[in-house]
Amino acid sequence: MGFRDLRCFNLAMLGKQGWRLITRPDSLCAKVLKDYHDIEFMRATRKRHASSTWRAILAGREALQHGLIRRVVNGQSIEIWGDRWISGHFGAKPITHREDEHPIHVSELLLPNGTWDEQVLRDQFLPIDAATIKRQPVGRGVADYWAWDLERFGIYTVRSAYKLLHKRKFEYVLAQQPSTSEDGHWKKVWKLDVPPKVGVFWWRVLNEFLPMKQELHRRHVEPISFCEVCGDPEESIKHVLLDCTVARLFWQHIREAAGVKVLVQNELTWAVDLLSNLHPRRDQAVIMCGMWALWMMRNKRQHGELLMPIHQAVIWARDTAYDLWQLRQQPTQQENRREVPRRKKPKQED
Repeated sequence: MGFRDLRCFNLAMLGKQGWRLITRPDSLCAKVLKDYHDIEFMRATRKRHASSTWRAILAGREALQHGLIRRVVNGQSIEIWGDRWISGHFGAKPITHREDEHPIHVSELLLPNGTWDEQVLRDQFLPIDAATIKRQPVGRGVADYWAWDLERFGIYTVRSAYKLLHKRKFEYVLAQQPSTSEDGHWKKVWKLDVPPKVGVFWWRVLNEFLPMKQELHRRHVEPISFCEVCGDPEESIKHVLLDCTVARLFWQHIREAAGVKVLVQNELTWAVDLLSNLHPRRDQAVIMCGMWALWMMRNKRQHGELLMPIHQAVIWARDTAYDLWQLRQQPTQQENRREVPRRKKPKQED
């Protein structure tokens, strides 16, 4: 009957107030609310004794976080790896893995005349990132500015924000539904060139069935949820497999030993993205085996058992994936069957 989702609609309406604070920082409303946030609105936190008005505006920031984008003028205030600035791209950020020698601000990617430095783009980014960045227009003006990526002219509208929030809610509900053997992700998992135990592990990753501290703390099983290795406040699945200091060192060794680089497109759908065609099948198998090895190392660490050195885990993941991949690539050879001579019917004499 066309009824709206009231929560999504209210958040979209509150997002408009946050949009006004961003685009009109000199307005009376922005000056009054400045007491609650002494930094940029998108990075502001809720104080302990904040008013209900300020709390409501911060709640509406959920819509802005998924639709706002930074438009490039000089690139001095835009962080390449932290801000959303690539329109129409995966999460509006580069999927290239950040390294220490990579540039930090977008201004480092521009020539003095204000155009993109194509040589730097080719050297620092994957081809898919470089091609998309080259298509990004460089604006004219004094400084970089915010824009609403879902509208042609970059102006926030409640209608587009509501559609965005409603779509994300629908995708979240759909992801929480139990998968069946007919599910496309299930079929992709079992077609991977990995051992069965690794396939089962990855199915549990996709469905978030691993007993991480973050989930156990939410269910009041664990009193704390931080990572005991690096001290991160939330030990999630993605943290253990990609972001922890042990995981980062592991993937660095994988890259040196096998030339495999993990590409993460989206913070929310990273597990599903790894099943796509972004990686070759052989590299995909190495990544899955490597994550299973990281999970085993994490469990042994939790139970105080002897850990496998990282270089040995890297060798195991690489060799296991390569051997199984080669076996599956070989054509099945049928046994040569000896033909049994058949008895011929004697010719009849006239």
